[in-house]
Amino acid sequence: MRTNITHVAMDTHKKEHTVAVVYADAGEPALFTVRNTVKDITKMVKKIQRQAPDKVHFCYEAGVCGFTLKRRRQDQPQWAMDIADRAMARLHKRYWRLLDRGKPSNVVVVALAREFAGFLWSVLQE
Repeated sequence: MRTNITHVAMDTHKKEHTVAVVYADAGEPALFTVRNTVKDITKMVKKIQRQAPDKVHFCYEAGVCGFTLKRRRQDQPQWAMDIADRAMARLHKRYWRLLDRGKPSNVVVVALAREFAGFLWSVLQE
């Protein structure tokens, strides 16, 4: 099933965010950083929305820095937010569990990317 949804994942930090964008018509993610200011985040969101062919879905880490971003997702459907919350909690727990077992970080990231693909598939099935 092919969709026109652009997916954006954000790793949030105090001073800047790392952003990965996968446009519906592209296979490879675009990676970049954006400063943690309302102006820069708004500019980034508008730019992604202009370049996206249709809908844009955001996923981010809801830590201390993620509360600003949490307010921005309030107009999203509740079922999508429930799946995103479950994904964040499960992936965070699994990340640290695998690292504590002594797995190399690149192996852990690949394992989590595969599991994240399952969560994306779940959202796309809705």
